[in-house]
Amino acid sequence: MKPLEFRFFGGFEAVSPQNKTIKFATSKARALFVYLALHPDQPLARASIAALLWPNADTDKAGHSLRQTLSLIRRTFRASNVPAPIKSTRHDIQYVSTPEVWLDVLEFEKGVTLKPADVIELYRGEFLSGFTVNASAEFDSWLTSSQERFRLLAKQARSQLTEEAFLQGNFGLAQHHLTQTLKIDPWHEAAHRALMRVFVALGDSTAALAQYERCCVILQEGLGVEPLPVTTQLYEQIRAGNFANRQQAPSDQFQIPFVGRAAEHAEMVAQFGQPRSHPELLLIAGSAGSGKSRLVEEFGRYARSFGARLCLGRCYEFGVRLPYQPIIEVMRSILAEQNLEQLDGVWIKELSRLLPELAEGDLPNAHDENARQRLFNAVGHFFALFEASLVIVLDDLHWADSDTIDLLHFLLRSGQGDILFIGCFRPEETLASHPLTKLRRRLNREHRLTFLTLQPLTSEDVAHIANYLDGGSSGLQADFSHFLWRESEGNPFFLSELLLALREMGALRAGNGRFQLATNWQSQTATLTDSMRDLILGRVERLPDESFRLLQIAAVIGRTFSLGLLQQISRKDPTQHLAEWQQRQLIHAQDSHYDFAHDKIREAVYELVTVAQAQDLHFAIATALSEQHAQTLAKVAPQLAHHFYASHSPEKALPHLLEAARQAETQLAFDFVIQLCSQAIKVPTVPPQMEMMFRQMRLNAHQVTVQLEAAFTETEQILHLALRLDDGDQLVQSVRQMARTYCLRGEFQKARTLVDEMLPIMQRGANPVSIIYLLHLLAMLFYENPERQQDSIELLNRAIALAAENAIVWMEALATIDQATVFVQTGDWRTAVNRLEAGLRLIRQTDQRVHLPHGLLSGAEIWHLFGQYDLAQQWLDEAVTLIESLGTHNHLVHSLIIKGKLALARRQLEEGAAVFGRVRQLGEEQGRAMIVGEATSYLGFIALLRGHHGQARMKLAEALAMVENETPQWAVLARAAQARAFAEDGFLDEALEIITAVTQSAPPDQFPNIPGEVIYTIYAQL
Repeated sequence: MKPLEFRFFGGFEAVSPQNKTIKFATSKARALFVYLALHPDQPLARASIAALLWPNADTDKAGHSLRQTLSLIRRTFRASNVPAPIKSTRHDIQYVSTPEVWLDVLEFEKGVTLKPADVIELYRGEFLSGFTVNASAEFDSWLTSSQERFRLLAKQARSQLTEEAFLQGNFGLAQHHLTQTLKIDPWHEAAHRALMRVFVALGDSTAALAQYERCCVILQEGLGVEPLPVTTQLYEQIRAGNFANRQQAPSDQFQIPFVGRAAEHAEMVAQFGQPRSHPELLLIAGSAGSGKSRLVEEFGRYARSFGARLCLGRCYEFGVRLPYQPIIEVMRSILAEQNLEQLDGVWIKELSRLLPELAEGDLPNAHDENARQRLFNAVGHFFALFEASLVIVLDDLHWADSDTIDLLHFLLRSGQGDILFIGCFRPEETLASHPLTKLRRRLNREHRLTFLTLQPLTSEDVAHIANYLDGGSSGLQADFSHFLWRESEGNPFFLSELLLALREMGALRAGNGRFQLATNWQSQTATLTDSMRDLILGRVERLPDESFRLLQIAAVIGRTFSLGLLQQISRKDPTQHLAEWQQRQLIHAQDSHYDFAHDKIREAVYELVTVAQAQDLHFAIATALSEQHAQTLAKVAPQLAHHFYASHSPEKALPHLLEAARQAETQLAFDFVIQLCSQAIKVPTVPPQMEMMFRQMRLNAHQVTVQLEAAFTETEQILHLALRLDDGDQLVQSVRQMARTYCLRGEFQKARTLVDEMLPIMQRGANPVSIIYLLHLLAMLFYENPERQQDSIELLNRAIALAAENAIVWMEALATIDQATVFVQTGDWRTAVNRLEAGLRLIRQTDQRVHLPHGLLSGAEIWHLFGQYDLAQQWLDEAVTLIESLGTHNHLVHSLIIKGKLALARRQLEEGAAVFGRVRQLGEEQGRAMIVGEATSYLGFIALLRGHHGQARMKLAEALAMVENETPQWAVLARAAQARAFAEDGFLDEALEIITAVTQSAPPDQFPNIPGEVIYTIYAQL
């Protein structure tokens, strides 16, 4: 049975179980009942209550009036067939709680602290608003204090719920709570400010400014004061457009409610609210259509309402996958409204690699080993310009190239400023080898990553959406909710597609401020297939023929397309169709271009284009782009390369592939270089000379990215091509590269045989400098093998003689200095010193001072091997001074390695660790994996010397993963140290297993840099 209901908020109202209004006979009867009810289950003295309500009557008369009033209350309850919840004795009276009577104030008090959302709407107005009774001053005081207490509870609850709504991204609910808060307390200035922020988040700056005006009037009329400076400052920022949302969606778009993501949104808000002076990363993982973009969109509203600048960059699957693309997009969006007056010119010049519009003069050298470091530093300085909070969203990172991830990693490690990067990606697209996976694992280990995973919506979330759309008006909500859940399985994108399809078929119709479900909706869903792809196509294929053909052209253009290009290809005015596509939510408008609403839509449309049609369209698009950018073809080289390559005339892509590869090389995006060159080489009609250029660029990219096997294979192909073209200099380079690889593999005889076979051919047409360099390099590779050291000396003698014959003094000097290094290995110290001094005299006689650091560093290495550490330090200092004065940093890493070795030789472990830490950092920044591996090995050795055995094992294992296949001698030494680290911690079996494997697979006497007694001493001890 329904209880008898009393509502004391907003007045006094009583409703019987039969929904009839109940009236108490007198105001004293109402006052007595309210007073008793607000002291539930508490015996109250009759005398006290009588004095409270009849203060001017004597005791007997007041008692009589109390008995009469109690009788009136009981009579009122009997009229509703409900027992009066009043228990009385001769001395006291008590309200007894009963389920047959419901009071809003008691329900409110019970839940307002623990579950405010469940009870807050019970507070419809002030407690007993408008209620008057002729009673004592004490009763009036109780009434006033009760009103204030409930008012404060409601205000606190609204504040809590407002904050929760903000955290969950439910700005409509936040607006409701703030509006109600201001009804309770119109002078609550913080609530006025919060409501202004809500309007900003909802994209309604006009309403935000109007709210400020209302605040001014209310404060002036009620309190005679002006708003606080913080409120006025917020008003000025909104008026200046600082919080404007530049990517507002059309107001008439159909959008499902934002549900099921409250926890994730709250985590993003919490991360945003953390003070930071360095960039941080928040990754959002979710399958296709899981709602990543919607979550970011709703969070963006919150962030903008607090003055943050939101910038979006996206990676692309279809079309050309450009290096650094999302970060370039972000930078361009900032440049549109921000000048770079405060940025040093050197950084602007570096940024011109990514933003050609900034270029003034020639671009910086792309082959400088520090070029990548300078470029990344320039981007870091660019973002550090901004004092306001930056929220940078990088969408679809599963399609990011390694260069983009490297730049992101650099900004996270070395950047400055209040910057929150938000990366969205699909975990199913990022396998273990994906660069994003590697970055994520590293940041996880360093506890520098916030990671969110989006799960499908629950059935309860889908039911909420169904209720929101239909509002229960059709009485079919349960079936509708079950259908949506069964078909979408909680995927927001699929759910949205279903609802859009239902609306287009007329099963879901606008009405009564929401939507109304047609009674025959289930019969219409029979046309929907089980496949979401078919569902998308079902929506697309309902377009008129001309509109559908235009959409196919847009899909071939790419995920992003412009009105002008679409019009030029189709030779029709697509304006009307664009509006229709937007209305159907197939595309979104983005500033001066359009984007497909989801990549799955574009993919599905593209698949409907036949191969022949696609080739024709790609050719037409490339031709149109060529005409549009006739004076600036380089600007669209990647796009031209892509479209011509996908057309029926792929040979026309070749010059654009070459230009795009050169641009990528300038940007240090070597993975992209490999991709472009590979495409060009596959073109059947590529001219041999052009093929040579592409192969050389691809070889360089393989070498820079330490893909040594791929580099060797490429070198073999270049050698055969050079023989076919009779290109002597190119032949020398190929032989040099192949011989070097053979030596690193320990296949010295193959290296010598190759050189012997090719040397007569090379001498017919090659530059002598190239041949000298080849002989020099091969000699230095041979000298590390004790059985080949005499060959090394002979090869250097031939190089020295050829250099002297051609008067190339600096090459003669370098070969002489390196010959000294070989004599050190043979134990002929006297000859080594003589050759070293002779080589330095030759260099000092020339104007080629740029080569002097090499000689000085080699000398420092030799003095270090002699144990002459002071002399080694002296030569090292001179080399470093010369490097700095010449402004060439090619030898910087080499000099630091020698410095670190000297520190170790002197047992200066702290300094050694610092130096090799710096070497490792430079190696990472320059993308030189071998340097990183060598530095990490030394850090492992230092940890072992310090007694940090666990750290040593970790560092050495990390180093081995990088150097084991490339530098066997380093691997032997690292494994020996690893064995000692295990042994020192008592893991004798593991240590013995490692050192046994070293002695069996790589006998230490093969490597003169590693004393065999070190290996066998460890072996014998174990």
